[in-house]
Amino acid sequence: FASDMPGGYGDTDIYVAEVFSDGQVGTPKNLGPAINTLGREMFPFVTDSLLYFSSDGHYGLGGLDVFESRRIKDFSFSEPLNLGKPVNSNLDDFSFIIDKERKFGYFSSCRKGGKGDDDIYYFTRIDPPCSQWISGRVTNLKYKMGINQADVKAYDPYGDVAALVKTKEDGTYKLEVPCGTKYKLEASKPNHTKAEKEVETNKKNGNEIKDVDFELSNYDDLVKKEDNMEKVDINPIFFEFNKWDITTQAAAELDKVVYIMKNFPSIVIKIESHTDSRGKDQYNLELSEKRAQATYQYIIARGIEKSRIESVKGYGETMLRNRCSNNVVCTDEEHQMNRRSDFIIVKK
Repeated sequence: FASDMPGGYGDTDIYVAEVFSDGQVGTPKNLGPAINTLGREMFPFVTDSLLYFSSDGHYGLGGLDVFESRRIKDFSFSEPLNLGKPVNSNLDDFSFIIDKERKFGYFSSCRKGGKGDDDIYYFTRIDPPCSQWISGRVTNLKYKMGINQADVKAYDPYGDVAALVKTKEDGTYKLEVPCGTKYKLEASKPNHTKAEKEVETNKKNGNEIKDVDFELSNYDDLVKKEDNMEKVDINPIFFEFNKWDITTQAAAELDKVVYIMKNFPSIVIKIESHTDSRGKDQYNLELSEKRAQATYQYIIARGIEKSRIESVKGYGETMLRNRCSNNVVCTDEEHQMNRRSDFIIVKK
């Protein structure tokens, strides 16, 4: 209740008193300076641990404004929050009440536009749209450093962009999306690969889904320059002796070729396969051709269009990298330098 009894902080203060089971009322207690000011605190109303009251002592829009404060424990309350417009005006607003579900209520006001001195107004509470945060970091796959100014997009189930942000200098990002939806997140930057993840938000407003991280590769980290040409940077592909079947090790390296071609769809390559000088020249030429064709078939079987592979050719031992030609004694390591498959970028 409100009272101007002696011992208060201002003109009128808000008090609380216990009502016992026999109907007796306990000694009133002032709610203290967190609620009461030198001015007027009036028209208290309590529902679900929330205290609503009017005051002209707390900072407001003018005259009496309606404030909200949450009970913390016993008779202590949080710092009052001004309800703002449209409940409050530049004149007196008071006698605020709201239903238990906080969906609708009434208050009185002498604002302009009324029928008399003080009018009663009805309101409905509109909840803000439910939204959540998704946050994480975009880094370089090779160096693990944050990537600045990368795009992070959230696509809704219809394929529309629900949110778009750019990463900060350290690669971190934070974007806001509606609740209760499954999103495809995509991180990208020019001259880099893309990365995707699926994230589903729940229906808790203000929730944050953290550590949705992405790793991207710079184009320059995926290629090497040799003989004035750009080649896909892979480890040597090893075939079993006298065979051209794709081994597990070879598949892992060929997947790197597929990866860069899928991430940079304008790339066109040519495939070259080479052998060392051991064995007959013609046999090595035929063997290298079969190995080149095997790598070609592996790549197109994983979704790369044939038109993006300009040529496939086996050169046998005709393009040795060192002195190890026919009848020259060399170590296995020296011969290995000549056994190679190159994936040369002819267009990007």
